[in-house]
Amino acid sequence: MAQYNSPPKKKAKKPDEFVGFFDHLTRYFMLHQGKFWILLAVAVAGFSAYAVRSYLISEKKQDLALDYMKAEQAPAADAVKAWEDLGKKDPPSPLKEVVDLQVGGALVTQQQFEPAAQAFQKSAASKSFMLYTVARLAYAVSLEDAKKYPEALAVYQEVAAMQDDPFRYRGQLGLARVYTAMGQPTEAERILLDLLVKKSDAPDPVKNFALGQLVASKVKPNPETH
Repeated sequence: MAQYNSPPKKKAKKPDEFVGFFDHLTRYFMLHQGKFWILLAVAVAGFSAYAVRSYLISEKKQDLALDYMKAEQAPAADAVKAWEDLGKKDPPSPLKEVVDLQVGGALVTQQQFEPAAQAFQKSAASKSFMLYTVARLAYAVSLEDAKKYPEALAVYQEVAAMQDDPFRYRGQLGLARVYTAMGQPTEAERILLDLLVKKSDAPDPVKNFALGQLVASKVKPNPETH
């Protein structure tokens, strides 16, 4: 009796769900540019819950978890001190980096961008790719808001150069903004045009923001309005 051997089934490649998630997250960033810090707060809250849960499971340190919840509930005026006090207790990673993110976020709400950048820089030392990417972008944005343009430029360049960084397009837009602020519109225009050419793989929301930045850079203020 003839035997028919079916060809071996090829195992489908598993999609990189993590990168896919951040692609969607990046698109949201592009559509809601003004809501970066709100979205960052949501991300921090998610990381916080994960870190606290992991820490409780492994170490059973309920007192530290209680301090964390108290810091979360602290009034805005007291939030910075509450998170800094928690950080002084030297929590383990990744909770330590999450606390640094919270310190930075609390400082941003008070428009203390330079100290916030320092807190985000500490958090960017995390070995967790998720925490690292979020903290590094927040670090760059804080430096930009603090008008530390050369430092912001260097961090944005790192973000934009990493092909696996979910925020690489935001890094390019940040580069263009900083170059404009530094009085180098030609360099800013080059970056924005690279995002807009047909061969660019940037998603449509990114291209829309790039076009908006490019148009804004070409519009000169009307002297009669001043």
